[in-house]
This record gives sequence, structure tokens and C-alpha cells, in this order.
Amino acid sequence: MAYCRQARSMFERFLLRGEAANPAELEILGREPGTHKAYVHINDTLRAILLAWSKIGEGVSVFNVGTEDTITVRDVADAVCGAMGLRDVAYRWSGGIDGGGWKGDVRRMALRVDRLRDLGWRPRYASAEAVALAAKELAR
Repeated sequence: MAYCRQARSMFERFLLRGEAANPAELEILGREPGTHKAYVHINDTLRAILLAWSKIGEGVSVFNVGTEDTITVRDVADAVCGAMGLRDVAYRWSGGIDGGGWKGDVRRMALRVDRLRDLGWRPRYASAEAVALAAKELAR
């Protein structure tokens, strides 16, 4: 996921909906430790797009952009809390549906990035690094 919805959602809950008034608790959709997903930093996404655009010829080509690892929702929550300087935050898990976060959520999601790799692209950041960096950027 190029856009870290979960990190942004956690920030929004802390900052926009008043949970900052109770920085000791964060509600998280799903069951601990949450779903596993691959996260790619926006800079890696832009590098992938520019590389693919420079290498393809005529016609249409489709590429997956992602990392080759996954992290859990709990890892995302840890990164968000760390970026905000919050310690000892209690995570309140909502329970989720079928072990996921919400109806239709995917428990484990990762993309094959072979076609981009064949062009010479590699993400600079693994999922945990991408989320931590995005969390720090959003916290500014």
C-alpha cells in the first residue's frame, strides 16, 4: 500500500477526533496483532513510477509497486505512537471480522514486484521503515 491508511487513520483518531485528550489508549480495528500488509513509502512509489515510465515503450504496461515483506497493524500502531512521542499506550482492539479489521479486509496482503525488479527497481524502505518514516512525516 503506497498510502498508509492505517497510520493516517490512527493519527486522525488521536489528533482530529479528540483521542489526543486520552493519549494512553488507541482503538484499533481487528484482533491483535491485526492483519499483515506490505507498505511502501511514497518516495519509493514515485521512483517506481518514474522508472517504469522511462523504460516502457508504446502501449500499456501494468506494474505492482510494493515491498517484499509485511508488517502487522500492531507494528503500524507502534510506529504511530512512537512518532508522536507516546509511551505505554494501551491498544483497545475492536474484535474485527473473521480475524481481519473490517468486513472485506484482507488478512495478509503482499504484491509480487518481479516486473519492477526486472527493470532494476528495489524499494529503499522495508514495510516497517516505510511506516515509521511516514509516521514521523505525518507527525510534523
